[in-house]
Amino acid sequence: MFWKKTRELIQLKVIIADLRKDRKVKWCEKAFGQMKNLKILIIRNAQFSNGPQILPNSLSVLDWSGYPSSFLPYEFNPKNLAILNLSKSHLKWFQSLKVFQMLNFLDFEGCKFLTKVPSLSRVPNLGALCLDYCTNLIRIHDSVGFLDRLVLLSVQGCTRLESLVPYINLPSLETLDLRGCSRPESFPEVQGVMKNIKDVYLDQTDLYQLPFTIGNLVGLQRTVVEDFDHLKKMKKK
Repeated sequence: MFWKKTRELIQLKVIIADLRKDRKVKWCEKAFGQMKNLKILIIRNAQFSNGPQILPNSLSVLDWSGYPSSFLPYEFNPKNLAILNLSKSHLKWFQSLKVFQMLNFLDFEGCKFLTKVPSLSRVPNLGALCLDYCTNLIRIHDSVGFLDRLVLLSVQGCTRLESLVPYINLPSLETLDLRGCSRPESFPEVQGVMKNIKDVYLDQTDLYQLPFTIGNLVGLQRTVVEDFDHLKKMKKK
């Protein structure tokens, strides 16, 4: 019976758990250790007593809203992970994503304990980065400004974010959302021509200047800004 159950765990490829919100789950933090073929892990509406000590490196989708731990397991190196959604989690930090070559979607929305985003220079296929309402986020690594395939960058409601990044050259970017970011005073310098940009949201910010290089947003179709009076376009030197 033991070996039969072990084989079943090893062969398991998909787990989707949608539990009652008021139900707290007690479990073994190493429970995922034997699931060598697990590809998709989706957890919703579950309160776990502890975070996982092990996550399978075979995962291509990790979607765990309310992730209970302050960090990802140190040895978690999923080379085929495409979707990482840890929204509304207890995450405080995560190591530089060194081997997440296939990662396309990264969502930390509502992670109120997250204070900084480390280098994403080794995540070349990242298409969407959502950091909305990370209310204690202070710093985003400069590498985020140079992700060739990034289509969406959203930091809406990050009220403690001191600045986005100093420079951006995001040729694939279509949407940039800074709504509610009250601390940054200036918009990043745009180092390269951005033909795909469509929407930039700057309302509810305290930006007082736009760089001359804003003209490199040649594809821009819509800019949403409230209170234009405190915005002053920098003169060309």
